[in-house]
Amino acid sequence: MSDRPLSRRILRPAFRLLRGGRGAHFEETWPGLRLSRPEAGGEILWRGHALNRLRPHAEVLPGLDRAVILGSGPSLADQRIEGFDAPALMLNGALCLLPRLPRPAALVVEDERFVWRHLAMLRRDLPEDLPCFFAPSVIRAIASRDRGILRDRPIGLVDDLRKPFDAPRQALEGSSDVVTTQSAAISLRPDRGIVKCGTVAFSALQIAMGLGARDICLAGIDLKNADAPRFYEEKGQVAWSGIVKGQARILAHFALARDVASGRGIRLTCASPVSALLDIGYPAAELTEGAA
Repeated sequence: MSDRPLSRRILRPAFRLLRGGRGAHFEETWPGLRLSRPEAGGEILWRGHALNRLRPHAEVLPGLDRAVILGSGPSLADQRIEGFDAPALMLNGALCLLPRLPRPAALVVEDERFVWRHLAMLRRDLPEDLPCFFAPSVIRAIASRDRGILRDRPIGLVDDLRKPFDAPRQALEGSSDVVTTQSAAISLRPDRGIVKCGTVAFSALQIAMGLGARDICLAGIDLKNADAPRFYEEKGQVAWSGIVKGQARILAHFALARDVASGRGIRLTCASPVSALLDIGYPAAELTEGAA
């Protein structure tokens, strides 16, 4: 069952009926949320009141030369994350590891279901000054429950290039900011928008590459066991995930990222000993000092 409230589940087909396929995604900011891009002021308005502003990605995390992208795969429970000294982009529930991280850098959330399911974690574990990268629907969901979470922190937008918050659905082909193949695509300008493929890890990877990181390690990005409990979940309380069903599509996107990174002199490694990324040529890494 979806973690979204019934009202939100009803809105999606309603918007598709009223706005068609090219405008159905406008549901993500309705009602109450208005955004403008950083170059146009970056306003975050909730029901007419200013909450914060969206900042360029390079302003949210300046000078990022290396990074660890920290997911919530089951393998992470057995890894020594305290030894990793690179800035960490925490994905979703990896936020609860923040006290153990030498260099927490930012939280990345692109699916509003995480907000509905784990609002208590955000309230409890998210420091007031920690930078965040949020999708429009995530900003709306948080604003509707606890506007204080959004105030007084650097926020970068995780916008979907195919479904931008301020324009109808569009194709990726022909854009100079995107590399595409028959089965995958990747954004070269994630500050303008990212390519979604079914996992926030790929969005975070685009953000890290766009910020200029030359050495990126992916940890807790297992992809093979997404139907098992995440390291912070209990048996019987596992949130739904489409990663297993969409694994072929997801791996095609990570394979393209591998090739694009190689061509740009960016080193990508994988610290999960059970990750499907190892099967497509990502070199193994250990979470120890200097691993990045």
